[in-house]
Amino acid sequence: NPAATVATQMEATFKKIRFALMVGIHGGVPSAETDVRLGDVVVRQPHGTFTGVVQYNIGKTTASG
Repeated sequence: NPAATVATQMEATFKKIRFALMVGIHGGVPSAETDVRLGDVVVRQPHGTFTGVVQYNIGKTTASG
């Protein structure tokens, strides 16, 4: 995951960074559990060993496209 790798390297290189923003365009598929739609602002926090950065380049993932 290139985005997670960059985030980890930035954290290791620049020890005094307190906050970082990674900004991009997101397309979401709403469901009963995650009602994410175009235009929503999504914020992730690190948890345990997970950096909170996720990259998906998988295109269409539902049967209906």
